[in-house]
Amino acid sequence: MTRFDELFDLQTIDSHKRRLLEFWKGERKTVYSCFASSHAYHYNLRDLTDEQIIEGATAHLEAQASMPGFNIPAFQANYKPISIASYWGGRIIKGTGNHIALEPIINRAADIRGIRQPVLEGGDVDRAAGIWRKLSDALSTDGLGCTDLDMQGPLSTLSMLWKQDDLILSMYEAPEKVHSMLEMVTDFILQIFDAMEDRIGKERMSGPFWPRIWLPREIGVELVEDFMPLLSPDLYKEFGLPYLKKISNKKGGIFFHCCGVFSQHYENLAKSKVNFIGLEYQYPFAKPDELYDHFGSSMAFCPILSYRGWNDFSGRLDFFRYLTGSQFKGMRQWFTLDEGDKDMWQQLFKTI
Repeated sequence: MTRFDELFDLQTIDSHKRRLLEFWKGERKTVYSCFASSHAYHYNLRDLTDEQIIEGATAHLEAQASMPGFNIPAFQANYKPISIASYWGGRIIKGTGNHIALEPIINRAADIRGIRQPVLEGGDVDRAAGIWRKLSDALSTDGLGCTDLDMQGPLSTLSMLWKQDDLILSMYEAPEKVHSMLEMVTDFILQIFDAMEDRIGKERMSGPFWPRIWLPREIGVELVEDFMPLLSPDLYKEFGLPYLKKISNKKGGIFFHCCGVFSQHYENLAKSKVNFIGLEYQYPFAKPDELYDHFGSSMAFCPILSYRGWNDFSGRLDFFRYLTGSQFKGMRQWFTLDEGDKDMWQQLFKTI
């Protein structure tokens, strides 16, 4: 098998890390990366053997070595959005394609009686760490990074455990029970972050597998906040922000992802005491001009052109060019390309 240091120049990796740290610290305005995304192991780790995952991960890293941009090689620990919630043991429901969900274990507020924080042993943390070690050994390296699991935020995790309509209703009728579960889930999320650091090494943690960015622990962590669009500003202020603040107090900055419409929360997000360092948004569900008006250069942005925005731009490059216009001067942005876009990078480089 090919050695890691035959695929990647270690000095180049160190140089890229230094430049990306400059970006996170506000000293660099724009960066870009390109991800080799055509390998099945990114999408269905739960259905593959260890040997199949290592084979796919190796092929991905070999392809990744030739990608342009600021790319930090890492094992992609994508065990799907159910990773954290699955520790409570809900039945896995398989949908179409690679989509899976969990059958809720809470159907009404009274069901939380007897629910305890789960143990870490035997779950996705151990699976990911085990594969990462086997892959590192196969590549003869101790320098391979590893992403976090699909780190759903406290509300998003709880929404997989608790029947969603009753969860929202309980925010009005039994708020103390919702807070009790959110405390438990938040503490467990922090345990997951710590456990990954213990098993992989804090210096090797490379941040989220989505979006395709590098976010070292010295800067912060990423969380998915896809339940946020379903709540009013008052509900999210009470049931969302305090738990992000608790995680931020322990882990530093928070980069968050939301693929829905969440403009109703911009004001509360901007005024909160959570150390938000960045977000990934999907156009047109979130508009860059509105985001810039509320957050300015206080955080970094990773823009994604959703299929709903295809009528507004001729393609991803046209979208990125728009975002580098004078109206967004000072906006810190990380542009992510996929393998099929790699020929675009030269034009993008000229743009930025």
